Order: sequence, then C-alpha cells, then structure tokens
Amino acid sequence: MTKADIEQFKKGLTQFHAEAILLEDVRDAEHEINHNVEVPLTQNQFDALISLVFNIGPDGFRHSRLRTLLNEGDYLRAANHFRDWHIGGRGLTARRQDEEALFSDR
Repeated sequence: MTKADIEQFKKGLTQFHAEAILLEDVRDAEHEINHNVEVPLTQNQFDALISLVFNIGPDGFRHSRLRTLLNEGDYLRAANHFRDWHIGGRGLTARRQDEEALFSDR
C-alpha cells in the first residue's frame, strides 16, 4: 500500500475504488487456490476457499491441514478443518461455519 493509498483512505473510498481493492485481494486468493489445490473443485468449494484464503492469507492456507487433506482427495475431512481458523470471536466462528457449509454443499 502506498502513501497515496493511505491518504485516499483517510478521505474515504468510492464504491468503485473499494471494489477494485477487493478484486485485487480476491485475485491473490484465486492465485493461491489455482496453484496449490490439486483436485477438482465445485464452484461452491472454490468460493468457500476464496473466503477462507482471503481471511487467513496464502501462507496460512498453504500450510494448513485443510489443504493437505483436500489434495489427498478427502473432501469431507478437509471441510472439517475450516473450523481450525476461528480465533477472533463469534463472528469469525460463524463465518467459518458458513464457509464449511458452502464447501460441503457440492
């Protein structure tokens, strides 16, 4: 993030600028999944992983038990590991539950 970005944030963001930032962040999560998941994914599984990777970061995902089990083809056990990333309160616990449910809804 540049100094100009920080100054812009202080003034507020337009909807367009906020969406551009989100798309850039999501692109990083997409790249991580596309390069480190070796099994086919449904759209729901991909979307749930995007949400997770966006939140825990590429390193967290890359070194996760979830990714290991997923690449072994064990989708069911992988889904159970969304809840490993719930530190931060009830809101985050609910988010992980929603991601797990989306992932499991093949």
